[in-house]
Amino acid sequence: MMDYKQKIELILQNIRILSKQKSELTDQLKKQKEEISQLQSRLQNKEIEIDELRNTVEALKMSTFAPESEEERSELKKKLNEFIKEIDKSIGLLSD
Repeated sequence: MMDYKQKIELILQNIRILSKQKSELTDQLKKQKEEISQLQSRLQNKEIEIDELRNTVEALKMSTFAPESEEERSELKKKLNEFIKEIDKSIGLLSD
């Protein structure tokens, strides 16, 4: 049977082991949070890039489209204004 000193020493040893494990897990968590942040930033940049490409595709589609009626011209003007707003928004996000 263990005496009290041995039990205390065993408990202290377990505390040291658990403390070391906690420290390692804390470091690992910090690294993973940094990685998540970087991935979120990359994702946001890719989403902006996708939106810009979509806008380019729409602009190319419209450039081959010659509006014949006043309604078509109005729709084209509306879409162009939307594209300009999206471009301004993208520029603003990139400037941050």
